[in-house]
Amino acid sequence: MSLLSYFIPAPFSALFTGMLGISMALVFDELGLRIIKQHKMHIRALYFFAGLLALSLLIFLLALAGFANIAVLRSLTVAFIAVAIYIVYKKGWNS
Repeated sequence: MSLLSYFIPAPFSALFTGMLGISMALVFDELGLRIIKQHKMHIRALYFFAGLLALSLLIFLLALAGFANIAVLRSLTVAFIAVAIYIVYKKGWNS
């Protein structure tokens, strides 16, 4: 197994991890605001952890079904980043 077969190359892993974390926080916060509609800060902080729980359950179910491979996980990651970019574009940087 070579180093090229890993999920992400080593020099970009820190940048990619940070970008994915911020993207997941944006997406889960937006979903939480749309579903629960609570704007209190301590409630909004729980949206991220609830989203992480839901995402881990999704990855677990994908693994049980035999669909958890690198291509699926990469596409899930790219989807999170794309949706976060769309949210930032739609709301603007200053809101």
